[in-house]
Amino acid sequence: MTAIPTIKNGSLPFAHQNDQKVKSLTDAKTQTSSPKAEKKVSPKSLINKLNYINFKNESVSLNFIHKKYNNILSLHAKPQPCVDDRLECCWTDVKEADTAISSYRLKNMTITDGRRLITVQCQLISSSSHRVLLRLLSAETGVNEREAERYSCENLKTQMIQYSAVFSGKIVDFSAQAFNVEIETVPPQTVKWIDPKLPVNIIFTNDNGVIYSGSCRIIRYNTNDNLAQYILKPLEKNIQRYQPSKYRSKRLHLVPSPDIMFEHPLTGKKIILKVMDISGSGFAVLENEKKPALMAGMIIPELEIIFASSLKLKCKAQVIYQKRIEEENTTYSKCGIAILDMTPEDHVRLLNVLHQAEDSHTYVCNTIDNEELWDFFFETGFIYPTKYSFFHEHKDKIKHTYEKLYNNNPQIARHFIYQEKGSVLGHMSMLRFYENTWLIHHHASRAAKLKAGLAVLRQTGRLAHDSHRLEAMHMDYLMCYYRPDNKFPHRVFGGVKKSIADKKKCSIDPFLYFHFNPSAPESGLREATGPWEIAELLPNDYIEVESFYENESNGLMLKALDIDPNNKDNGSLAKEYQKVGLKKEKHVFSIKKDGELKAVVIINISDIGINMSGLTNCIKIIVLDHDDLPVDIVQGAIKQLSLQFSIADIPILLYPTCYAEKHSFNYEKIYNMWVLDPNFLDPYFKYVNRLLRFGRK
Repeated sequence: MTAIPTIKNGSLPFAHQNDQKVKSLTDAKTQTSSPKAEKKVSPKSLINKLNYINFKNESVSLNFIHKKYNNILSLHAKPQPCVDDRLECCWTDVKEADTAISSYRLKNMTITDGRRLITVQCQLISSSSHRVLLRLLSAETGVNEREAERYSCENLKTQMIQYSAVFSGKIVDFSAQAFNVEIETVPPQTVKWIDPKLPVNIIFTNDNGVIYSGSCRIIRYNTNDNLAQYILKPLEKNIQRYQPSKYRSKRLHLVPSPDIMFEHPLTGKKIILKVMDISGSGFAVLENEKKPALMAGMIIPELEIIFASSLKLKCKAQVIYQKRIEEENTTYSKCGIAILDMTPEDHVRLLNVLHQAEDSHTYVCNTIDNEELWDFFFETGFIYPTKYSFFHEHKDKIKHTYEKLYNNNPQIARHFIYQEKGSVLGHMSMLRFYENTWLIHHHASRAAKLKAGLAVLRQTGRLAHDSHRLEAMHMDYLMCYYRPDNKFPHRVFGGVKKSIADKKKCSIDPFLYFHFNPSAPESGLREATGPWEIAELLPNDYIEVESFYENESNGLMLKALDIDPNNKDNGSLAKEYQKVGLKKEKHVFSIKKDGELKAVVIINISDIGINMSGLTNCIKIIVLDHDDLPVDIVQGAIKQLSLQFSIADIPILLYPTCYAEKHSFNYEKIYNMWVLDPNFLDPYFKYVNRLLRFGRK
């Protein structure tokens, strides 16, 4: 077996140059520190330590010194149960035991528990090729402490990279400050390719994929033929996982504070830590500085957040930073952890806890009394007479639809409630209506409760901020419709767009809105025949639509509507609706004349009343050729395609609005379609927070 080497001048020379494997550098300190005075360990503590090592089926090191040449050889042995000063050990590798006994004499025994190295003076009583019997001389036992505990690692693949040279190996052990990595070169590779004065990149992987990668400095090394061992110190104490924003998630100190529990990806050991503060996007924990197990950049594939041993939420997470803090003469290691992914159900539960903790009147996707909700909609005037006239015939179906939407289905719907004494004072909801786009709608509050309306508006933004990075949320875009003559949404959403001043981050596109009745006499106009045809939108057609829209607006509308034929979602969103008994269909057609694209027709079919204005159960028309598309062709196309609807008055949205000016087209109102990339939510929070502070001015 390989001797435990002594550090000299930054390198670790081998005791045996013909060894084929490098052993763990268990006595190498990862940081330069002043020597500490030896401490005595009582015989009772030593025996308890040895029995614990036996319980874990681990080993100790028996260190021998050559009788002639004085070089050191270390052999691993497993201690058997111990009750007094006599200790029996079994060799872990019997091949070299005979050689050690015949050519070496026992020097001491060393035990490591990660942070401490315990040196035990002992006497050899007897030995064989399989076992050794020792007498423990406790009076000569001393202790040397490392600055941080070191942990052994198993089943981890390692890649060490320096200027495109990739070396494979394994991680032997690690602490939060340094790694002990063993690599094996494969010709024509040689350890001479590695310059120990320059940084290296390290990658650790297991069955879950990459669990750590980062730049490191080589602080100690040892080489032998095609084998090498390096002590590496990470260069970064923090990483930037997401782009920074001015308005961050609010970190809350909860009482009682939750715990986190996970299996450490490097050691496989269970870790339980107390959460210091938490938000919807991450949390901070405290570790004992002498036993840190977290390091910046490390991926935790599965972590549980546990509230009072009852509510358990699972997520994938990553350590973002590690820093040293001092409180009341005690030093801790504080680690920030970001949530990388979480199921929509668990994330809603977390957000509801946090929103409630901050303001007991705010709720996220809570169970709600539907009668109270409908009373709220009518009393606030959100359902006004004209709106109600369009869907009153289907009121029973709409009631049933809302029972499904408001019954714990966060994968497609979210709602926000401000409630006092059982009464709903403010409401807003979101609906995942396109593959990666969420529709914000149904914003209302009681007239005397402006605070409630603003509170749910801020809740919506906070959820978007905390959720849009989670892959399971499919939140690449936020959108909403509002009438430009409605002052409040025009000020908020229009103000956000004006503040950002970049249509690729936030855009507004106006649509004409009207209803179409296929059975009305005036709707029987000529159908799209002769040189005209209606067909599914093709990939080449979409290229032309993109060119038109870039020239017309250059905003986010097309991406939000998800009409690119190349985006094949396999009906995944429709299946999510089907799971809860709801309908969701989208069909995209082209109107062509002699093969030339004139317009695009988007048919959205859903349950009646999901959106009170019918904006989720409608036909959208994007006119590319303002001059050569007669109104009766548009109406004829609508008539043909309206057969898929089960309602008499079909909501129609037409873009651009200049088409109406050229053709004296009759319409009822204008709706602005507002689309925001949630990576740029700062202006949204700026407006809402200002309104919360000062009210409407």
